[in-house]
Amino acid sequence: LSGPSYLGGYAQLAAMNKAVADIAKAGGIAVATSETPSAPSLPVCIVPVDSGPGFDAAAAAAAGAELAAKKVSVILSALSTEATAAVLASNPGTPVLSLTSTLPIPANELFRIGPPSWAQAQALTQTLIVDGNPKIALVGPTNANTTATRLSIQSEFAEQKGLVLYGAIDTNPTPVTKPVPAATPKTPAEDVAAAIAAKPDAIVIVASAETPEYLRALISQKWKMPDAYLIDTNVVDYSKTFTAGDLLAVQGTVPGQSPSVELATYVNNWSMFTRKVNIESVNFAAEAYDATVLAALASVNLAHTQPSYIGVSLLPVSGTYGGDLCYNFADCAKALTENKLIHYKGVSSMGPFTGAREISTTMISIYQYKTDNTPVWTGLVSVASVKPPKTTP
Repeated sequence: LSGPSYLGGYAQLAAMNKAVADIAKAGGIAVATSETPSAPSLPVCIVPVDSGPGFDAAAAAAAGAELAAKKVSVILSALSTEATAAVLASNPGTPVLSLTSTLPIPANELFRIGPPSWAQAQALTQTLIVDGNPKIALVGPTNANTTATRLSIQSEFAEQKGLVLYGAIDTNPTPVTKPVPAATPKTPAEDVAAAIAAKPDAIVIVASAETPEYLRALISQKWKMPDAYLIDTNVVDYSKTFTAGDLLAVQGTVPGQSPSVELATYVNNWSMFTRKVNIESVNFAAEAYDATVLAALASVNLAHTQPSYIGVSLLPVSGTYGGDLCYNFADCAKALTENKLIHYKGVSSMGPFTGAREISTTMISIYQYKTDNTPVWTGLVSVASVKPPKTTP
């Protein structure tokens, strides 16, 4: 709820509140406690804690410790992989539903709602190839998060016989016998100039808060903006950042389903009414809604709020083992109380969890910028979130 990506946190928090309101409308969750073994209907409560500005692992660890002290049943986290890992470390044994973390985190308690980085790279690659861009350049800062995303893009692009003319990371560096001085980091303008000099068909910006500087560099250096592509957290409203028409026809990919008008309206109204925050992007709101519903259904499944009970129930309520399709908390909870196996199909269109606690399929939304520099949803690409093993002929 702070730092350059704080609006994403508020959008997710608002969507969680919408889910809680819907759960309450359906009568809450029926669970047994030591004090009331007759399984009364209980409300679902949110404990909102700020995980810090982006990659601040210390702030995330402190947030995780606060949640541990309050003995929460399940955790929904966080905007960065580093923050999610820190929260997990602070809460051993508590299931964590990750909404946006794209990098691998080895933890048995982690359930990923958002797709891994390579799944988004797969959708971006498809979009680039269909648009007639077999040669690309990658620009942006290099940190743990962006480097992993860049590796995913260049790997997926290479599998489709595309060429990364600039910005690829050497995965087989030549051994050296003595230390090599670190290269001086390029400014956005220098990075973009070098990318354009490589003569690519398209340029992909792999960045987050730094994205406006790279867009300015592309504009000032006369790059054809319809051949610029964005990913993930940099696909936001730039209407107050750039002059009208600057980003016309720029495209971008965002993991997950575009929220419905109803959910998007709720997110904006809730954020303005409760926090006086104007949400410019509703990315991952659908995932936050579904994660909240899944956690509540997991509690209903074994009629318990203890983390361990919820952890073992998340796979079955997501449809991992099949079951009757249901599309909202009320219908799914009713089926569970009738001892039926269910498959919750929520607003994000996520597939069931795999045995590795990854969603099996996901949607990647494609956006294109209008004259007012706001992104408009133009379509979906369905991708599997689990790579099939490569076979030897």
